[in-house]
Amino acid sequence: MRLGRRTFGLSERVCVLADVHANLPALEATLSAARELGASAFLFLGDAVGYGPHPAECVALLSELPGVAIRGNHDHAIATGNLETGMNRLARACAEWTRTRIGRPEIEWLESLPPEHRDEEWMAVHGAPRDPRRFLAYVYDLTYEENLEHIGREGLAVCFHGHTHLPLVHVELPSGRTKLAGPREHTLSPRRPCLVNPGSVGQPRDGDPRAAFALWERASARVSFHRVPYDVDRTLRDIRRAGLPDELLSRLQNGA
Repeated sequence: MRLGRRTFGLSERVCVLADVHANLPALEATLSAARELGASAFLFLGDAVGYGPHPAECVALLSELPGVAIRGNHDHAIATGNLETGMNRLARACAEWTRTRIGRPEIEWLESLPPEHRDEEWMAVHGAPRDPRRFLAYVYDLTYEENLEHIGREGLAVCFHGHTHLPLVHVELPSGRTKLAGPREHTLSPRRPCLVNPGSVGQPRDGDPRAAFALWERASARVSFHRVPYDVDRTLRDIRRAGLPDELLSRLQNGA
């Protein structure tokens, strides 16, 4: 994305997307659907690359979008060449392949991504807001309460994040903290701090193979969650042609 933009206008509809993972057909379908819904700006939560067969193409597309982009753990590993920290066997094999398929322009864009973006009332990270590095730790059942407490202490209404590949809202309600799985929409409120994960564009893991994204309407403070089908077969063919691990095939077919 065109880095340097510090905020979004109050009248804008913002496409919130994460975990593209070098899946070009999924990214193209997501951007098309978001624009049809009126998105004029984009908040990318990291992991442009890794796993998928289209790293250079996805970086090229993301780098031209108007909005804010931050660094994911795969972006960091591939940009720095440090493939040991936070990378399992499959991720490391795909990262090694990716580093042979991208050039200096793609590396420089990945290197330029900051680990977080923060505005007056919201922030964005790839992993978890309490994590000092912002892109390694996960928000999940054992950690979401401490992460909600963290953003509450910081005076924030919301932290957008990715990393788990699951569309979720964790929110502080009068009755206690809770998890909203598979949400359709959620209205942000400074009185109810929340963590919002739009799901994954290119590697969904909630049993639904369609690409996932969210639309943030700044004027109404409403976040809606969306799914869009894409040409999975094209990505599967390109994975085979690239010689990437066969394990990736069933993941995309099943969304798991």
